[in-house]
Amino acid sequence: MTDKELQRKRALARVRARMRLEQEQQAPQLTGMEQAAAFAGEFAEGAFGIGDELGAIGRGIGGSVYDILNTDKDIMQALRENFNWSQDIEAARSQMKQFEEESPLLSDVATGAGFVSGLAVPVGVVGKGASVAKAAGVGAGYGAGFGALSGEGEEGRIEGALMGAAGGALLGGVGQAAVRQFFPEKLPTYTVKKGNTTLQVTANSQEEALEKVRAATAQMGGGEPKIVDSTVVSDIAEGVETAVKTATERGDFSDLKSSLTRVHDIAVGVSDAIRRRISPEVGGRLQRADETAMRKNTLETAEFVENADMQRVIKLADDDEKFKSMVLDFAQGAEEQGTLMKYIAENLDGDAALAFGRYMQWSAKANNTYNEKLGRYVGGAPESQIDMFPKFKRNDNYLHTQKTAGLPKGRQLAGKQSATGRVDFLDDDLNLPMDVAEKELQRGVIKEGAKVNVKEYANPFLTNASRITNNNRLLQIQEKFGIKNINTGADGLMDALETSLKKRGLGDTSAREARNAIATLIKGQNRSANPLIKSIQNAGYSVLSGPKTALLNLHDIPMALWNNGIRSAAGLINSSIKASADVRRLGIDNQNVGEFVQGARRASSQMSKAERAEQITKKVSDFSMKLGFQQLDRFAKNQVLKTVAQDAVNRVNSGTLRERWGTYFDPADLARLEGAIKRTGGDVSKMDNKAAELYDELITLGLGQQQLISAAGRPLEWLNNPNLRPLWMMRGFAIKQNALLSEKIVKALKEGDKAEAAKQAAMYLVLPGASYAGMNVGRNVLFKEDYEPSGEEFMYSLLDSVLGPVTLNSISTGSSYERSLFARKDIDGLVANALLPPLGLYGDIGDSILGAIVDGDLERLGDFVVDHPIAKQWMALYEKAK
Repeated sequence: MTDKELQRKRALARVRARMRLEQEQQAPQLTGMEQAAAFAGEFAEGAFGIGDELGAIGRGIGGSVYDILNTDKDIMQALRENFNWSQDIEAARSQMKQFEEESPLLSDVATGAGFVSGLAVPVGVVGKGASVAKAAGVGAGYGAGFGALSGEGEEGRIEGALMGAAGGALLGGVGQAAVRQFFPEKLPTYTVKKGNTTLQVTANSQEEALEKVRAATAQMGGGEPKIVDSTVVSDIAEGVETAVKTATERGDFSDLKSSLTRVHDIAVGVSDAIRRRISPEVGGRLQRADETAMRKNTLETAEFVENADMQRVIKLADDDEKFKSMVLDFAQGAEEQGTLMKYIAENLDGDAALAFGRYMQWSAKANNTYNEKLGRYVGGAPESQIDMFPKFKRNDNYLHTQKTAGLPKGRQLAGKQSATGRVDFLDDDLNLPMDVAEKELQRGVIKEGAKVNVKEYANPFLTNASRITNNNRLLQIQEKFGIKNINTGADGLMDALETSLKKRGLGDTSAREARNAIATLIKGQNRSANPLIKSIQNAGYSVLSGPKTALLNLHDIPMALWNNGIRSAAGLINSSIKASADVRRLGIDNQNVGEFVQGARRASSQMSKAERAEQITKKVSDFSMKLGFQQLDRFAKNQVLKTVAQDAVNRVNSGTLRERWGTYFDPADLARLEGAIKRTGGDVSKMDNKAAELYDELITLGLGQQQLISAAGRPLEWLNNPNLRPLWMMRGFAIKQNALLSEKIVKALKEGDKAEAAKQAAMYLVLPGASYAGMNVGRNVLFKEDYEPSGEEFMYSLLDSVLGPVTLNSISTGSSYERSLFARKDIDGLVANALLPPLGLYGDIGDSILGAIVDGDLERLGDFVVDHPIAKQWMALYEKAK
């Protein structure tokens, strides 16, 4: 190279350097907030071709909100001044282009994830059974819409629509052909009866199924075969030549001939563990029974026990020994209800007296229902006079009382041991399933001079309410498993349940395992941790109250679309099911379910320090949850319910409702449901009471498949060890996700259906996985200082979406802090992070005290206020906005 050429090259390099400098000065690098907006735009552009349009709308809304909050402009003025379509859309496109240049890897991830998610929409709408021609038609429509949205100007949009239609038709047709090749359509299976034998036949039609049965059973007696049921098989059919399979000759419950393991005790909810290891029907009905009882108990407790007026009556019974004595005498029929109402009115007011009256009406109805169907209580008659009374006697003034102090050591009852050596059905005289109301009262009448230490008795209104809620659980199990009225109490119900399970198809070992697990579920809900531990747990839950955590509730929606199918997304805008999908109507809108422990509030002033700490931290937790978390949780749950309801409508229309819900409901109930949904389109307000009740149970089951909303979703060890329950904190959602992954992916692999497993795994990554990763990166952009989003961060979060449910949130890669523990090989930190529960408010207070001691600065004592997630995260968001 000559000197002249070298000089020319150096001059050109200087010119280019100046140009780059000028460009950098003119277009500074995108901020974290701008990168997040550009990422969202790229995703939307990849999915639906509207990234720039959404970006323009977002700029207008963002500017308007800023002006409304920071200037004197009214809403209309701010909107008028901030919405300039041509300018905003050009700015959005420029921002996305700059994002593509600065972060090409992250831009490709956003576009690719959006494209795959967008493809899921037409594929989900078409369905696997559609013809290639139909798939091509739908693809053409989708492609035309995509192309029109992506084009610029009238000519550009027309050209884009034509090109998109052609490409979409080709992609749809080829894609559907590939789907049908790799995921062949499942043939219907028909349950056929001939004589005393039940057969399952996979065939193209009922006629073909009957012919196969005639051929396969030519040497068997019993007359002409008949179709008794039809569903769609859960496995991909190998071919019609393998269609005939002999089923069990006794009962209608499947017996998986397995036992619960230690892993299931610790990491899997009771109902899911039973479904997976013992019997799908038993686990399904148990989940349905427990969730229905939970909803009923939540609604009734809120109405009759936790209202403000009744809380004052409960407090009066705790603080006023004379009133408590009157209540104890009333429970024995030695005091009139009118006398109690008069005392309440004189010492409190008329509203409190009316609340007491409503409570007693509820109590009488609930207790008498239990007595009629299950209970052995006969109105307090002495054991020697039982024969003089009918088996069931109404007692509208009954009020359950329980002595909790000054008691002799309880007698241990015999256990129910299974063939695997498990003994879970142990109890004592004072706890359920043996109902202390069945025992003869030894207490005398106080107003007649009997010496009774009233302090040794728990608050009768609370113990009575606890008995009713527990009895509701027992009655639901009795109903859902079809056990007749037996009047033998809770332990008798367990015996009858075990016998019924055997008659319906389970072997001795499976029936005993199921009985033990169900008894543990009933007992575990009546156990409570030490008040000090509960206060630590309440304080720990305060970490959920900040807006950063609250946003993760929205992850429930893509999870629901994965669980219920893409076509269920239509439910998000289906007005017919909007009223049905309401957590407040169903009785799920309560922080005392799911991650939290249900229990009636106590208003006494005679509480221990630990009990008072529990009450204070509970109030703090309840209050903090109302600052964003509760609203987003309610919104997300409602959207999940909508997708479940829409899936039910879709299945009724395609005749596959039994495929998903056949193990949860009896055929007659499903038939009633199908008819009601077909008539009403899923509008619960147009259904009769029985159909509405079944419909509510179905959509609650769908929510319960992916969220922990009742104790049936809790592992056995959680139920057995109340004081260790903090170890399961923040793992509820992961436990349910783990069960879904096992049901949809692991089960398919075990059954040799690799295609279905691959399909479900891919859809999981596209929907819940990618959405979680995007949310996690976006949250960090909003709430963390000096955070730079990147493709690496996105992939770490995507990995976290799998590791979280697999390890029950014990291992996480979505947090840079947790990744640093791995990098430093900090074993102690990793173990502590995996096992120890969050300390929340107590931890913040401890850090403040320690900081004040170390620094010698008393002002550090107030740090816990600004370190609380609510204050810290809202302040971080405010700083980012500035």
